[in-house]
Amino acid sequence: MEQEIKLSKPMKQAGTRALTDLGFSVRKIAEIMKLDPTTVLKYQKVELNEEFEQFSNAIKKVYLEQDFELTQLAFKNIKHKIKTARFFELVGLLKVVRDLQKPAEPTVISTQIAYLQQIERDKKEFALDKDEVETVEPINAVVEKQA
Repeated sequence: MEQEIKLSKPMKQAGTRALTDLGFSVRKIAEIMKLDPTTVLKYQKVELNEEFEQFSNAIKKVYLEQDFELTQLAFKNIKHKIKTARFFELVGLLKVVRDLQKPAEPTVISTQIAYLQQIERDKKEFALDKDEVETVEPINAVVEKQA
């Protein structure tokens, strides 16, 4: 059984802000944060102090890092399995790729851009070579190679 975590009001506001910036709907935020949707709407308008703004940014960073890792893993598995895929599986994959290429919400895009810019700053700060950072081919490049 999951233990429920009690959050302070400013933490809930910061969490709400993070999920809003990541493009979650009011209904989904209310479900995740266990809040009423009207409370979510109020929390979205609240100005956060610096400490809770950092808390909100930390939540977004963790979410985006996990999302990025999951995406990398999915691309690796797709790349490995695409060689033996059957026609109907490739058609399904093509549909998924096209859905993923549709424009996202502006808040999600801006958050992802900010995260990628932070990665670039970190690379420069820690003087990482490009060879040391593993990259994954975009899925459409993998599909085109197979065609």
